[in-house]
Amino acid sequence: MSDEAAGGAREPAAGPSEPEPPAPKNAAKNAAEPGHGEQHKANAKDAEAKDAKDAKDDGADQEKRERELRERERADSLFREVGSDPRREGDEDAADAAAAAQAHRSAKASFDIRRDQHNFHRPEFHAAHFGDINLRLESLRATAVFSGPVPEEELERLRRVYQQPVGFDDLEQALRTRRLLVLGAAPGSGRTCTALVLLDRLTATAPDPENPRPDPSAPRVSRLDPRTVLSELTAESLQERGTGHGFVLEIPEGNDETLMPAEVHLDALAAALKTRNAYAVVIVASGAATTALLSGRYGVLCPAAPTGELLASRLEEYLASWSSDAGADSRADGLRRATELAHEPDVGTALGLEELRPAEAETLAELLAGHTLGRLSRDDLLAGCGDLADRQAHAWFTGLDREIGGEHSPGVPSAGAVMYPAAFRIALSVFNGSTHGIVAETAHALAWELAVTREPERAPARALFCDDQSVALGLSRAVLDEGRVLVADVPVPVRTVRFRGGALPTAVLKEVWTRHHAARAPVVRWLRSLADDPRPQVRIRAAVAAGELCVHDFEHGYEQLIRPMSTASGARRRMFAATALDQAARHDSHRAGIRALVRAWAGADSSPLRWTAAVTLGYGHATTTVGSALDLLARIATRDDGEHLSVASHSTVLLAAGSDDMTVLRRIAAWVQSRRRDRQDQNLGLLSVARLAATRVGDIWDDSAAPDLTGYQKWPLALALTVAREGRTVPVADLLWHALRVLRSREAVGASLAVWIRQAAEEDGEEMSAGLEELLPLLVDDGEDREQLRWLINRMVEDEDDPLPTEQARRIWRTVEPGPGPAQRAHRERERV
Repeated sequence: MSDEAAGGAREPAAGPSEPEPPAPKNAAKNAAEPGHGEQHKANAKDAEAKDAKDAKDDGADQEKRERELRERERADSLFREVGSDPRREGDEDAADAAAAAQAHRSAKASFDIRRDQHNFHRPEFHAAHFGDINLRLESLRATAVFSGPVPEEELERLRRVYQQPVGFDDLEQALRTRRLLVLGAAPGSGRTCTALVLLDRLTATAPDPENPRPDPSAPRVSRLDPRTVLSELTAESLQERGTGHGFVLEIPEGNDETLMPAEVHLDALAAALKTRNAYAVVIVASGAATTALLSGRYGVLCPAAPTGELLASRLEEYLASWSSDAGADSRADGLRRATELAHEPDVGTALGLEELRPAEAETLAELLAGHTLGRLSRDDLLAGCGDLADRQAHAWFTGLDREIGGEHSPGVPSAGAVMYPAAFRIALSVFNGSTHGIVAETAHALAWELAVTREPERAPARALFCDDQSVALGLSRAVLDEGRVLVADVPVPVRTVRFRGGALPTAVLKEVWTRHHAARAPVVRWLRSLADDPRPQVRIRAAVAAGELCVHDFEHGYEQLIRPMSTASGARRRMFAATALDQAARHDSHRAGIRALVRAWAGADSSPLRWTAAVTLGYGHATTTVGSALDLLARIATRDDGEHLSVASHSTVLLAAGSDDMTVLRRIAAWVQSRRRDRQDQNLGLLSVARLAATRVGDIWDDSAAPDLTGYQKWPLALALTVAREGRTVPVADLLWHALRVLRSREAVGASLAVWIRQAAEEDGEEMSAGLEELLPLLVDDGEDREQLRWLINRMVEDEDDPLPTEQARRIWRTVEPGPGPAQRAHRERERV
């Protein structure tokens, strides 16, 4: 094949230097003759000048040859590496590209930017006002619980709205018999309401006639201070409440096993309660610290609240009270419409919670009823739904470390014990859907950072065998799943963990970043450490989370997480900055600013900044159009003797895997046929073609940008485009034909064609074979092209280690007939014009 096609000049060859010219014939004689002294001096001077000029020319030629040799060696190196990701660092496995792409897709899915329009912020979390509807939302407040009587209004409200779960009657009978229950469940599951309803029902009956209440109108149920020591509760200490009283005590979730009451203390309390005809419910979080309590004679698990029934009953109540003038048929129709509204997709998306807790179900009922009656707009409804996840995150973190004790505070939980649940939730927000091992490992690292920030004078200890999986999951509304991860491109089963609600990852990160500024420093240190993790599943997801944090405070996030990473010496850290920028650019609120920043980086004097800009451009969100991104990539690639040709060509291929691939294919064709003297444009085009042929779809695929490539993950991108999209076969064939005609790209593209042929024979069967049979004839323009393909196929058939089946070789060979190749098509087009 010719090496001059499409503007592709032949490679310059280094040759021997020119021989020095012979000396003049009579030089010695003329030098000796009299009268020729002056002439001799002039001739000698001219000779010296000529020798100097010749030496200078020889030096320039030698320098030029050496420069061309270096360029050729560098070009050979670039084309040899087209099958690898230029963004990787060190000895990373080439198979990590698919794992990194999978991690990037999963991380982006955890942060659904479609919910942006539903989020709204208010300085107070205890009330919301929509039109003339005032939602109290008191049940969602994260407030401290103090000891004292439970108001009758609260008990009356519970009598009206409480929906008994399955097993409630058994709980009531157990409390009536034992006088004391230890009720275990996750916070927010309705356990406190269940305890209060139980005590209200049992204390409503007439007390012992021999020990009447001092004041029959006095409250019958009281909360005890969470710091109450149960062993100190005796019949005498309970006497001031009179008889027939009910007590509820909630033990904080951060307490460890040593702070829990022993069975003997519970026996003594039960006896004291019996003497006063009283009842008590102790509420704990189910887990390792409470296993002994819940497995003892007083322990029971709180049944799940029937939120569906609660939602329906509260809807009916709100509709009836807000439309008292309407008839029964009208109220029934309103209930039907409100129920249907609750199941609409955009309402579910705005909620972002798989299962509602009782207080959330009640709030949703208020919102649905308000919209059904025309008092709330749809935007207000969706905004109120979206706020539920934010409120859950607020409840998780507000005042979390208030009860941490110092080094000399026995009986008070340490910083490490209290911080782990918070660290687990933050880690799960970053790695939602990842393996449980990654979440637990990174959560422990973050818990250490949080603990040393909270107590810098005290080294936090980590318990080695006290992790309670069920506690961490229950306290964080999380669940274990079965998933798969890629190991050397092979999916293997793993145990994954995720939030029970897609809105929670964003809500948690926003809560920590915007409301708890003191927690920013340890979180930043933690994310920076994750940027250096060799596992793409860790560093890529950490980078996406960093981008989400920047959305909530870009100035701080940029200064702490992006700017220092963008100029780092290591590729992993620069990749972290580029990925974080791209994630922030997915949000409309930040896209324009980030585009201006990337444009400035593309023209910066700093080489690391240009590299980071090139990677960011490949994701497709840093410019208004794909053409603009290609302009900037060409500027980066052709600068400084093509220093960033490799990464720019990789980003070009990333853009080709998007929705506007025709713009990319046309631009690559223009680069390939460029006439620039330094050939950097042509090198960029040829490298892009070689990568297009060598890169698999699964290594770069963005499912949101190119859903039509689903199912082609193992295919080379160039071939996948010709099969999955109409009208791509000829443009792709032309690019491959040009690359095969240029010496420096021929070997790389030919090797990729061999991989295609072998893959069609071994793995992907008829569909890939059909795509090849349509594409290969277009690569043949004349007999020389055909002979080149014949040589390639023969070499594969004669491969001793892995020969190509003869039948497959014949099938491919029969399809390869001369013309009409790119040259003939161009000639016909010129004739037509």
